[in-house]
Amino acid sequence: MFTIHAEQWFDRAHNIIFDILITSGIVGLLAYASIYAASFWTLYQSYRLKRQSLYAVLLLAVGLIAYVIQNLFVFDTLPTYLLFLTLLAFIATQAESLSDRACKILHTQKIANTIKRIAPIRMVLTIVITAGVFWVYVKVNMLPARANTLLTDAIVSQSQGSYHDAVRYFQESLVMDTNQKYEARQRYGELMLSNNLDKQFTKDEIAALYKEAIGYLEDSITTYGDDVQNHAYLLSLYRRAIPVDPSYLDRAIEVGKDALKKSPTRPTTYFLVAQLAMLQGTDAGAAYALQLMQQVVALAPNAPEVYLNLLNTQLSLGMQKEAEKTYQHLIGLSNWNNSVGNMRKLSEIYIAHHNYQRAIEVYQDVVSTGHDNAQDHIRLAALYYQIKEFAQAKEEATHVAELDPSLATQTKSFIEQIDQAMQSSS
Repeated sequence: MFTIHAEQWFDRAHNIIFDILITSGIVGLLAYASIYAASFWTLYQSYRLKRQSLYAVLLLAVGLIAYVIQNLFVFDTLPTYLLFLTLLAFIATQAESLSDRACKILHTQKIANTIKRIAPIRMVLTIVITAGVFWVYVKVNMLPARANTLLTDAIVSQSQGSYHDAVRYFQESLVMDTNQKYEARQRYGELMLSNNLDKQFTKDEIAALYKEAIGYLEDSITTYGDDVQNHAYLLSLYRRAIPVDPSYLDRAIEVGKDALKKSPTRPTTYFLVAQLAMLQGTDAGAAYALQLMQQVVALAPNAPEVYLNLLNTQLSLGMQKEAEKTYQHLIGLSNWNNSVGNMRKLSEIYIAHHNYQRAIEVYQDVVSTGHDNAQDHIRLAALYYQIKEFAQAKEEATHVAELDPSLATQTKSFIEQIDQAMQSSS
């Protein structure tokens, strides 16, 4: 899945049988199957009692069958749920009601007299059962629904840039401690990974928010440790919080090792842990990071992203010869030219390590694919300017204005800057 750049995390199976087996087990699957068994039996009874014609019954039955077949390949959405429930509601109107059956069974004076004698007990039982059902309704439906509404409000506030409101909604949702808390904790962690926190919170506030979000995710790992997605969120948050509290680094390494044990074939976990190991700044940390990157190459030998991360690690460790071998292997992959995005990532890696000449070569490859845009030429012009190749920089800058007229003013200013630099150097 990683090699073909597919989705990394799945929350639903695209098959109703497996989906219910995963979430509810055999008992849940049998309960779900009983819905269809009851529906088909009701349709049969409706035809037998001549409440519906054969054609009507067959039409309803085919509707149910079609719904089952489509659910073997996709999961439900609101439109399909509405159709399904509407179909069930109509079928239910064809069934003999429980009250009708009860009247038939209890249509004797003896049974009627017995019911009168136990009426007080029935009243007590009714009150107890009603109270119990109401408690379950509040606990299982109302509180999670409220928590989910608050979570939605938090996500909307975050998308609108209202981080203070988002934090408040997250905290209100989490304090309710419902079954929504696991997703809420992950979403809260996502908020803490935002690049704009420092614009709305002080350093002390950010440190406190990091501590709170990390605490929540650590709780998720303790109580729901087999879901490595919690580890992934926590590792990313640790990495972001290390400048605030360096003690998070050692904890992050331990959590990363645990994640690798539980999910040893997920390349992205190796990347995260290798980055954290590099931050230790020790020979042992560097060796561990390199070891992890070599392991992930064995996991996905045809994935460009693996070699991009290996290359970055080698350059960070000053392993120039090894990095050059990795580069040659990377550009020799059969699927290398299929992703302009990977080519851009490669160039940015070389820019970060001040190898501007190689970055230019890669961006020239990007331009040659025909999938280039104005931003690619802006980067290329800036790189030429960096190595004082002013003529090429001016040519690329001129091309930017042709590709995107909205950048004409900025491009003109940059070209004037290039002209001044050319005059100064001549």
